[in-house]
Amino acid sequence: MYLYSTAETFLSKYDEIPGDEIVSLVSDLNQLVVGIADKCGEILPFGKDALGPPRDNDEFHFLSFLASVIGAPFVNFLRSKTHSEDPTIVQLAIQATLVHDLYGFIKRWPFLVPSQTDSFGSNFWKLYSSIHHKEMQAVAARWRALGTKHFRGGLKTDYEALASGSLEFIIDILRASGAQFNSSPQSSKEQLRGDLERLWRQAATIAEKTKESILSTDYKLIFVRPGDDFDDRIAKAQGEVKERSRILCPTELGLMRVTGNEKPGGGSGQLERSVISKATVIFEHEIEAMFA
Repeated sequence: MYLYSTAETFLSKYDEIPGDEIVSLVSDLNQLVVGIADKCGEILPFGKDALGPPRDNDEFHFLSFLASVIGAPFVNFLRSKTHSEDPTIVQLAIQATLVHDLYGFIKRWPFLVPSQTDSFGSNFWKLYSSIHHKEMQAVAARWRALGTKHFRGGLKTDYEALASGSLEFIIDILRASGAQFNSSPQSSKEQLRGDLERLWRQAATIAEKTKESILSTDYKLIFVRPGDDFDDRIAKAQGEVKERSRILCPTELGLMRVTGNEKPGGGSGQLERSVISKATVIFEHEIEAMFA
């Protein structure tokens, strides 16, 4: 009886941080994304003519890759419209790209090197998914926390490299949208690089705290993909929701709790999901209305 009581105490250890801190961290992350996107639309002027089809093979390949991230309809808007008077669409494209990348980063963390993600990392999270369904929440969460903590060990995330990669991709989006770079001071790009580094550090903090410091539940980010049908259980709209509204892109990440309710000695339990904050999305008809 004593051993059982001791084990129960060990497994029911309190979370190291309150859940409200996770909610606040995700909210701050979304605000950083908005701030970076807004700044991108302010530091560069745009040409007065729409760019239309790709001008060379490099641009074709970039636009194809961008379409895989934010969706082909969004890329068509970027190329078929002029943004000299209102760069809102360009800013939304940058938001959607950053949201996509941050979601993937936090989901994979700490298995960030491609070889880790493709093999050990993917198998680790697949195994954890099974454990989460079949074991007590405390047991599963302890396995998750210890696994990620011991794997990352002394590994260090290169935030400068992450920021530089994001900056280059943003520059490519701006260029593909008709931005004129000959008038942009280098100081603006360096300031943007600093903002991006802070963004990635914030993402890593969220990943570490949700995967290693919380045992009572699992916090999961909500990401809605371009082209998905609107589901008001996990997403909210910035504008009017119409029947069969198609999502153009997400602009903010949401957050939910996923908690195992398995009891000691039971079979495969169910996971209880509770949405804390919904992902924010933009619809295709909203962009179309801007140019009507």
